[in-house]
Amino acid sequence: MGSMNPPAQAGSQQPAPVYLFLLPSQALRSGQGVSWLAYVGLAEQIRAAEFTHPDEALAYASQQTLMRCLAASRLGVKATQAAEIPVDRSCSLCQAQGPANLHGKPKISGVNLSMARSLSLVLGALGPQDLELGVDVIAFKPGFYDNFDSIALLDQEKERLATLSDQQAQIARHLFWAGKEAVLKSSGYGLALAPRQVELILPQLPQDFSQIEGLTGQALAYLPGRAEPLSYWISYQAYQDSHLLALATDRPHRPISQLVSTPLMVRRALEGVSL
Repeated sequence: MGSMNPPAQAGSQQPAPVYLFLLPSQALRSGQGVSWLAYVGLAEQIRAAEFTHPDEALAYASQQTLMRCLAASRLGVKATQAAEIPVDRSCSLCQAQGPANLHGKPKISGVNLSMARSLSLVLGALGPQDLELGVDVIAFKPGFYDNFDSIALLDQEKERLATLSDQQAQIARHLFWAGKEAVLKSSGYGLALAPRQVELILPQLPQDFSQIEGLTGQALAYLPGRAEPLSYWISYQAYQDSHLLALATDRPHRPISQLVSTPLMVRRALEGVSL
């Protein structure tokens, strides 16, 4: 992979609207938990029960309920029937097919969405049908594991880190990781491909995590079976100075974000939305 030039802007093309919904997983422990869990079926509740850590189980349940709430709201399906909406998680690389596969990007007919979760925050995105989109959410942390750079970064990205202060380098590692995972999700492969298959260029970085809001980046993804890399646009947001959100699409986008605590908030936010 050579040094990347940023993708050219798409002329006069209008940025595609992408609706982002943020759900703190603690909402499922509140009085609203019953209304959220109405959207999932027995299979997903059993899967949540298989997690050994209660916070991981809660995060998984939160992601599934938000995903089915988004889909049901777009498709005009009642909450009590949302668990019956078919979800295809077929992997783009391996031979695993059908709804029983757990690691492919979830696909729901008639809805273009992407999901991500941390232990305490779930993120769901909805966009136009002809848009490739992917999201990621990670909690800010003081450091990454020792071999992160060698596993996740290309030589030119490591060279960029070498020019930064320690604080900016840590910010850059968060942006690299979340941005690359969002791009891989947008491509449909997710972490079935290595992060080094994505070459990411970042803007000038702030000195503090609190200043991340509104940063943008661009990327090239080197995907199987393609002679030329695909271009992606990335935007970043922060949640309560504790989490980083990344949205990647295959053309310029305009994120529209909302923090939600009830399914009713999701449905009202999507009333009259045309995608």
